[in-house]
Amino acid sequence: MGRAVRALMALVVAMLALSGCAGKNPTHAADVNGVVITEAQVDGIAQGLANVAGTPQVPGENRKTAASVLIRNEVGRQIGQQQGIAISDADRQAALDSSPTVAKMAGDPLLSSFIDDYLTSELVRIQLGDEAFAAASEQIPVLLNPRYGTWNASQGMLDDVSGSLSSPAPAANA
Repeated sequence: MGRAVRALMALVVAMLALSGCAGKNPTHAADVNGVVITEAQVDGIAQGLANVAGTPQVPGENRKTAASVLIRNEVGRQIGQQQGIAISDADRQAALDSSPTVAKMAGDPLLSSFIDDYLTSELVRIQLGDEAFAAASEQIPVLLNPRYGTWNASQGMLDDVSGSLSSPAPAANA
């Protein structure tokens, strides 16, 4: 009986160790201060961007852009909330009216709420100013799925460094 208990304990310890290797949930693209951005959200936005670009068969090329803007949108939303900045529908509509490209994107059903979030984030950035927005961004923790590389909080975008295990690190290419 002692051997069976030890074997079971060893199995449980091994399973816990292996589950720790998996890291965060693979269906999560990012966690922005407790708000999860899922891979499904990234896929939907990437498809919408491909639709607007007229290349609906290749949404994969837009995944990094989609993830980057989704994260920035959430960071901007949280900064606005922390700073007490309220963006009205009229504010978003005025910003939308000033940009035909963004207005076209808002017409795609996959992108309409994404564009509202984008406009909110941009209007918060404009109200605070770039430096204050960047400083506030650095205070918001972002946990990123390694496939997207790293989050550059001061720039509000993903760095071009790959987080993929199949891509050599930049130093390895030197």
